Amino acid sequence: MYNSRSYDDYFEYIELYNESPTAVDISGWSISPIGWVFPANTQLASQSYIVVSCNKYRLTQAFPTLTSVIGNYNQTTNSLSGSGNNIIILDKQNALVFSLAYTSSYPWPELADGFGSSLELACYNPQLATLPQYWRASVYQKILILMWNMQDPPVGLVIG
Repeated sequence: MYNSRSYDDYFEYIELYNESPTAVDISGWSISPIGWVFPANTQLASQSYIVVSCNKYRLTQAFPTLTSVIGNYNQTTNSLSGSGNNIIILDKQNALVFSLAYTSSYPWPELADGFGSSLELACYNPQLATLPQYWRASVYQKILILMWNMQDPPVGLVIG
């Protein structure tokens, strides 16, 4: 969560989802500002997700139904800001996969700012993904979900 209800930054995570019919090799992909690089041989199966956690143990203890959790990224030097961020995902050739600048103030949904919800893309259109009016607060706690069709440009993102 970029700004959890408990203000415990160890609950931060970023979730990527592959909605395509085939697995995707995400080895070497990087996510900033958290400084994460996916290790070699990381496959994201069709219709599956992977969660990159700041603290895998604490996150899975708090949310035991989460599966496919990896981590831990260094929260001291790399984290999701409680007031907004620029999320950038690059592939292993450093080509842009997805980027988004979000804030914790209007017009972004306020329930995602310290009230326990994540920020979810409500319209999976890559041309609209950067506009705050196409985002909503989730009904459950999450942090960041990137949803895309691997044969097309990214089509969505969720930040919690």
